[in-house]
Amino acid sequence: MVCLTHYNSAVSLNLTVYLKTQEMPTRPSDEYSIRFYLAAPDCAEYYRPEWLDEADRIRLLHHPARAAQTGWRVSRFLKRRAGVFSDGLFSLSHSGGHAVLVVPSAGFVVGVDLERLRERRFDVWPDWVLHEDEARWLQRHFELSDRYALWTLKEALLKATGQALADLPQVGLRRQDGGTDGWRLCAAGKLWRGVVFLLDGEWVCAAVWPQEVAAVPVWQGFGNWRNAERRLLYDFV
Repeated sequence: MVCLTHYNSAVSLNLTVYLKTQEMPTRPSDEYSIRFYLAAPDCAEYYRPEWLDEADRIRLLHHPARAAQTGWRVSRFLKRRAGVFSDGLFSLSHSGGHAVLVVPSAGFVVGVDLERLRERRFDVWPDWVLHEDEARWLQRHFELSDRYALWTLKEALLKATGQALADLPQVGLRRQDGGTDGWRLCAAGKLWRGVVFLLDGEWVCAAVWPQEVAAVPVWQGFGNWRNAERRLLYDFV
């Protein structure tokens, strides 16, 4: 079931820094990339507490049990490998001991979410998650991977814009004016680009960034996700 408990346990540990005053890039858009760092649970053995930045050390002081959690250890290993700190511009998500970290090549915000495919009661969505346009979209996109694609896109948008869980119906897919087949990602009064990938056939990963920035994904994996199979499910521009 997609529920508040799931969100708090699997998503609230995700770390995203959203700089509202950040200026958009002015260089030609084809110079930009978004680097995706992936890590599997076996990377937890490389975690070192002395690598933590100040913000993560404070988090660990308040929640010491995290030090033994695979998701925490793998995601902080990724931060070390990517060379990012908690006051930087990036987005991080982990679920089921796997983690993904996305870092833009310039000063634009990004958001990412990672979920493992599994059966859930998606029938509860209309009450607190979906916009009416998204309910229509799901009538034509009804595979399990489609529902996870929508869910991860919405969570990624919340992270990129700094919005709260209560704002889920206000972010996500909207039909283009005058069309039935064209769809755009919207959040915080802006249009967004978004991609959704299926990783190793069972993990759905979505990333979003501002619509005015054209950027290409660049991948680097570690551990058992060094050569993770990737299949593009959706590309919203």
